[in-house]
Amino acid sequence: QRAQLLAWYGRFCQEQGRHVVAIRWCRRAVEEAEAAGDRAALATALWVLDWAQLDLGKLEQPDNWHRALGLFEALGDLHGQATTLNSLGISAYFRGRWDEALDLYGRAQQMARRSGNAVQLAAYQNNVAEILLDQGRVDEAERLFESALRTYRAGGFRSGAAHQNCNLARVAACRGHYDEAARLFELSRQEAEAVGGHVETLETGARWAECTLLAGDLDGAQRQAAVQIERARGLGGVAPQLALLYRVGGAALARKGDLEGARLMLTQSLESARARQADYEAALTMRLLADLGFGDGVDSADALAREGDRILGALGVIWAPNLLAPGPRQLVTT
Repeated sequence: QRAQLLAWYGRFCQEQGRHVVAIRWCRRAVEEAEAAGDRAALATALWVLDWAQLDLGKLEQPDNWHRALGLFEALGDLHGQATTLNSLGISAYFRGRWDEALDLYGRAQQMARRSGNAVQLAAYQNNVAEILLDQGRVDEAERLFESALRTYRAGGFRSGAAHQNCNLARVAACRGHYDEAARLFELSRQEAEAVGGHVETLETGARWAECTLLAGDLDGAQRQAAVQIERARGLGGVAPQLALLYRVGGAALARKGDLEGARLMLTQSLESARARQADYEAALTMRLLADLGFGDGVDSADALAREGDRILGALGVIWAPNLLAPGPRQLVTT
């Protein structure tokens, strides 16, 4: 029982965004679970450990997830299998292995259907939709986001509803509907804060800063980016939103004429993306640096542009918002 309590306490700390604390509790849970021979508590603790390491940007190999998956399979725990397969998919997504991510999300969905967990199934469909949105396939993504939101509301999953409102706000921003985006971002922020979801609040703030820049409010975008960068630092490690936030801050400075300040922030964006092996984020920042005529100290602007195009083409990205001017930016893919 102590092992189970420690593992679940670690999970709730992780849900709040207290990654370092979550790791500490889950390591204790692993010790207790192994001593007691409790495979269920051990699997949960191992799953949370790699989740926290991922959010800190420190996950080299998801060994704990693979071990947890084997334990959940031995226990016949469909929910645990689905959750772990989805987590492995998220890791593949951040590292730019989107085909692998989609395969893992599909396997997770199969498990969720077998267990009859509609909310879990909606979460995995949302992850597929996020890839579609990143690729620029906005209409397809929107349909999945709206379906997930209906399920979350019916199931009372407030953290999930906050995330869906954030994603639907991104859809509105892609279409240039910035007032509607702001309304949805505010709904997302309120819901995330109400449940104590620090990670969800950070994600909403980062996407809102990007939308503010696209809407043409350069000062507002800078302020929001600065606030969220500090929030991200407070969570520890290299948060996945840092590359975006530094990119927004750098683009705002560039549009205001401060090219040296822009170069410094965009360099930080690229470093943050590379630290997490986040190919998609790195590619977007490479293109921005190249558009401004900057290299990265190793590669020239032309080399960065070619590498950025190569990555985005391999990921199937057809367009992305242009942070240097309002409106979508068509991307050349190969």
